[in-house]
Amino acid sequence: MFYTTKIEKSGRMVSLGYAKAEQIWKLATGTSLRGRIDISYDEIVAQFGAPTLGENGDGKVKAEWVFETTEGVVTIHDYKIDVPVKKNRTWSVGGKKDAAAKIVAALLDVELS
Repeated sequence: MFYTTKIEKSGRMVSLGYAKAEQIWKLATGTSLRGRIDISYDEIVAQFGAPTLGENGDGKVKAEWVFETTEGVVTIHDYKIDVPVKKNRTWSVGGKKDAAAKIVAALLDVELS
């Protein structure tokens, strides 16, 4: 079971409770790269808590956060990054809309590139 979060338009995060990994993967299905951010693992954890999901089955992602925003689903993950997750500073931001990714970048006070 994994903890899920919703980010409201005001920037307030609301707990959605616990969900099975399969439910979260289904939620994130159809997202695509919207940009990248330069930020430490610890800074993301300080803002959003522990990753929603750990390493995926093929090893391409070691940590992933999945959120619902007023603009749709957004993900932060370390897709194909070959450094230890806690030392990583290059994170992919995915979503179904650019606006969702911009909400997360604004909350983290980083630029989306």
